[in-house]
Amino acid sequence: MFAGSTSATGVGWVGVSLVCCVLLLLNPVGWLISKQVAKQIPQPHGADLIYAFGMTVSGLSVVSLFEVPIGSNPSPTALIAAVAIGCGLYIVDHLLWQWWTQSPIRAQPVTTTEYVVALCVIPGEECWYRAVPMVLIGFLGATGYGIFSAIIFGVAHVHNGPHEVIIKTWNGLLYAAAFVLTGSLFVPVALHCGYNLTSLNSDRIAGH
Repeated sequence: MFAGSTSATGVGWVGVSLVCCVLLLLNPVGWLISKQVAKQIPQPHGADLIYAFGMTVSGLSVVSLFEVPIGSNPSPTALIAAVAIGCGLYIVDHLLWQWWTQSPIRAQPVTTTEYVVALCVIPGEECWYRAVPMVLIGFLGATGYGIFSAIIFGVAHVHNGPHEVIIKTWNGLLYAAAFVLTGSLFVPVALHCGYNLTSLNSDRIAGH
């Protein structure tokens, strides 16, 4: 479905390196800018809100500018199922985390702002970490694309500790597979929504 797009052909290792550099710098640069802007806004989680908004606006802009195919909107039933699967994925990760680290996952209160941040950042992350690497699929192939996208997504969460990098790489592989198999970016967005909403009530404390 994607290999025939004009943006996906003729891309070599230079393209891979360029996309890799952009995505690796995206998170630290985005946070640095967000924190500087947030100093002017007396709002709890101000940097988080600015980061989420910036990720989504920039991600949608890049996808639109380079005409990266994101597919059509699937049926409501498919999206609801994807959200439910995303919730289940977090539960599996939750159990694996406890087994792997032998550390507790503590409950935490959640504010409305945190819910907003958790949802608003998703379209941007999916555009940047799933859609943008799709321009490489003609060179890397579907499997290579999935691995590349997953690793970059995992490394982007290195600030949460080494355990979280591995878990996020695993999550990223599933999100990328969902994108390739369904041909729609809306499916990994729905998976990601279910995952983030389920994860808000707990805090992984190992590996920080």
